[in-house]
Amino acid sequence: MRICPTCQRSYPDETEFCPRDGTFLPAPPKSMGPELAAGLARRYRIIRELGAGGMGSVFLAEQIAVGNRLVALKVLLRKLLDDPEFLMRFGNEAASTGRIRHPNVVTIYESGQADDGTPYIGMEYLEGETLRQALQSRGAMPVWECAEILQQVARGLHAAHKLGIIHRDLKPDNIFLTRGDEGELIVKVVDFGIAKLLDSSTVTMTGVLLGTPAYMSSEQASGMSSEELDARSDVYSLGIVLYEMLTGRVPFYSDTPLGYIRKHMLEEPPAFRFVNPGLSVQPEIEEVVMKAILKDRDLRYQTAVEFAADFVKAVQAAERKRAPERSPSISVVEPEAVAPEPGARALSGVSAEAEPDVGYGATPTPPRGLVQEPFVEDERMAPSPFAVVSGVETETPVPPLTKEETEPAAEPLPSITPTPPPAAPRTPFLPPRPPTTTPTRRPSVPPPRPKKRIPTLWLGVGGGVLALLVLLAVLMGLRHPGKTPSIGMVYIPGGTLMMGREGSPDRAERPAHYVTVAPFYLDKTPVTNADYAEFMQATGHPPPSTWPEGTYPGEQAMWPVTGVTWDDAGAYAKWKGKRLPTEAEWEFAARGNDGRIYPWGNQFDPTLTNSEETGLGHPEPIGSHPAASTPFGILDMSGNVWHWCQDAYKPYPNGRLDFRVPITAKAIRGGSFKSDKNHVTTTARNLDLASARSEEIGFRCAKSP
Repeated sequence: MRICPTCQRSYPDETEFCPRDGTFLPAPPKSMGPELAAGLARRYRIIRELGAGGMGSVFLAEQIAVGNRLVALKVLLRKLLDDPEFLMRFGNEAASTGRIRHPNVVTIYESGQADDGTPYIGMEYLEGETLRQALQSRGAMPVWECAEILQQVARGLHAAHKLGIIHRDLKPDNIFLTRGDEGELIVKVVDFGIAKLLDSSTVTMTGVLLGTPAYMSSEQASGMSSEELDARSDVYSLGIVLYEMLTGRVPFYSDTPLGYIRKHMLEEPPAFRFVNPGLSVQPEIEEVVMKAILKDRDLRYQTAVEFAADFVKAVQAAERKRAPERSPSISVVEPEAVAPEPGARALSGVSAEAEPDVGYGATPTPPRGLVQEPFVEDERMAPSPFAVVSGVETETPVPPLTKEETEPAAEPLPSITPTPPPAAPRTPFLPPRPPTTTPTRRPSVPPPRPKKRIPTLWLGVGGGVLALLVLLAVLMGLRHPGKTPSIGMVYIPGGTLMMGREGSPDRAERPAHYVTVAPFYLDKTPVTNADYAEFMQATGHPPPSTWPEGTYPGEQAMWPVTGVTWDDAGAYAKWKGKRLPTEAEWEFAARGNDGRIYPWGNQFDPTLTNSEETGLGHPEPIGSHPAASTPFGILDMSGNVWHWCQDAYKPYPNGRLDFRVPITAKAIRGGSFKSDKNHVTTTARNLDLASARSEEIGFRCAKSP
C-alpha cells in the first residue's frame, strides 16, 4: 500500500502517482531482512520500521552500547549496494552532518557497516512535525513565529557554513519543529548533503542539476557547479522558505522543472499582495525577504545570520508602527451595563462519562521518507526576542543571535496610552441549573499544569535532493496551493455532519440530526486583543468591557478579546470583510464528520484545553494547545472562551428546551475557562443576550468563498 504525501489517501503498491493530485507515491516500507538484522544485532535492538525513502529504510532502534538509547537507524537499500554514487551520497550524509554539532542541526550518533556490508547511520530521533506539515495544516504564519524559526534555522546553517558545508536543498520538508524538555520550540535542519533519486540507480547523477526546483537558488538553476556554490545559495533558499511562511505560497509556480528554472533565473518574485491579497505585512519586512532572494548573490545577504538579524529588526520596527497609540482624538463610548434576564442562572450540570478516545495517534504514513502523525504547532510557544514588546507570553526564551553572529536586537516597544475605563464585565446568560454558592476567588498563581501531550513524528529517513529529471510528478502536487483568502484563515471544504450528540444528557444537544455545510473559511484562532485594538483605532469603535483602562494590559495582546457584544463582534467581522460563523459551521470545523466529542478525540484531557479542571482561572494566549487542533487544523475550539455564532439560539429540529429562550439570545460555542469538561465539547451549546459583555465570550470570524 502506498500513501500520498499530499492528500494522505492510500493506493495499491503498483500505483506510482496519486490519481487525485499527481503527487509521486513513495514506495511502501520494506521490512529489515534477517541477515541485516543479525548483522546489526550486536549494536542495535530493532524495535520497528518507521519508514522508507528513495535511498534507505529507517527503523526505530535501541543503541545497546549507550544505555539502550532510542535512535532512528537508517540503512541503505540493498539494491543500491552496488551503485558507487549512492554509496558516496549515503556516506556523505554521515560525514557532513556528523561534523556539525549544533542544537539546530539533527545529530548523527554514529555510522558504519553491518556485518553483511550494509551501510547504516544512527541518528537522533525527534518528535514533532516538519515545517511543511505546519504550513499545510495552518497556512501562513505570524511574523514573530517566522522570526523565531528563521533565527534557529539560520544558526544551524551558519554552523554548517563555517565548516564549508552547503545544504543545497533547504525547504520546509527539511526543517523540523520539535520541543525541548520545558516545552520550548526547537528547530532542526535535517538532510544535509543527500541526493535522493525517485528512480533506480540506472539514472546517473553525474551532470544532473540537483535540488528542489521551487526552492533552488538562481545560481543552482543556472547550472553552477557544486564547487562554485557557497553559503549564499542556502540564503536564497531560506528566503524562499520565509516567503512561503509569511504568505502561504512560494513566489514561483510552474508546471515543469524547466519552468521553475526559468523563473528563478529570469523573473522577479511577486510582491506579497499579489500572491496573498488579504495579507498585511509591513513593507520593511517584505524588503528583507526580497533582498534574500535577489538573483545576484553579491547583492543578497551574505550569511544566514545576517538575514535573520535584519528580519528581526524589521519585525521590531513594524511592531512599533503597529502598536496602537491611543490619543484623546479617539472617541471612547462607555457601554451600558446590561442586567441579566430575569431567572437567569448558571449552566445546567451535566454528568456523562467521556467515551473512549478513538483515532488519536493514527497509524503513521511515510510522506517523502518521513513517517508522520497529525500535529499542529503551537503558535504561542515560539519564544522570540521581541515577544515581550508584542505582548506574547513566552516560556523558556531561546537565546538571541550571539555577538559573533549579529548585532543586538532593537529596543522594546513603547507601552500603549490608556483611555477611559469601560463598564465592568459580566458573566454570560446561561440556562438554569440548581443554585450554587458564590465561588471563591482563584489563587493569583495557578497550580502547576501537566505537560502537554504531543503527537509524534519519527525523523530519520534522509534524502531531500531530488533530481530534476524525475521530479515532475512531485511538483504536480504544487499546482494546487492551499485555499486561504487571507492570513490566519483555514479553508473548510464543507460536507455533511451529524450535528448534536444523541447520547448527551444536555437536551440542547438533542436530537442529533444531519446538516450539510457549504464550503467556507474560518479563522484559525479567535480574534485577539491586539486584533481588536487595530479595529478600534481604525474605526473609533468603543473598547471591550474587559479593558479596565480602555486598552488591554500589554501582556494580554495575544489573549482572545472578550467583553464584546454580539454586535461588536459583527462589526469587527464586517470591517475585516468577514462574518460570524453559524453554529453548524462552527461544529463542523470543530469535529469534522467523524462524530468526535472533543476536537482531538473522544477522551477528555485537561492538558489540551483551558477549562474549569485546568484551574487557570482566566483566558490564555491563543494557540496554547496545538495538539488539540481540529481535523482541519483549527485551534482553540475547546475551552478558553466561548465564541459568538451568527444564529439566534433555538432548539434543534424536533427538539425542545427546559427553559424559555429570550428573544435576543444568540448562540455561543466552545466553552470557557470556567466551563467543566462536559461543556468544552464540540457539541456543547450555550447562549447569552446579544447585548451581553462577558469576560468568558469572544469570537472568531468566517467567510464564504
